Amino acid sequence: EITAPPALMGEVASKESRYFDVCLVGWESDNQAARMAAEAILFGSGRPTIILPDAADVGVLGHVVIAWDGSRVAARAVADAQPFLERASTITVVTVTDEKPLPGRDIGERLAQGLRTRGLAAGAA
Repeated sequence: EITAPPALMGEVASKESRYFDVCLVGWESDNQAARMAAEAILFGSGRPTIILPDAADVGVLGHVVIAWDGSRVAARAVADAQPFLERASTITVVTVTDEKPLPGRDIGERLAQGLRTRGLAAGAA
């Protein structure tokens, strides 16, 4: 359990999560502080992060989404998440093109293709 003032929660949680193998983050779409903390952990922890939906019963966690920008950090996160990828029924690779320049237009599909060569059910969105 992490306690911090709301304005510092993301920074504190991001730093604390570096001591663990994986991060589990709750998602509340109507809670800006929770969204900011989830984003800080996702981008600042350096660990695979599982974002749990805002629901009482999340069901089977079989669909993995990879946020891919082709960076060294993203490649490391995918490698660290390998145990989850091997158990996934579906993997979707997504790229966000308006945040920063990407090394190519097809980088999501290239990662998905690499995952498929390892026998994983992957596609790009």
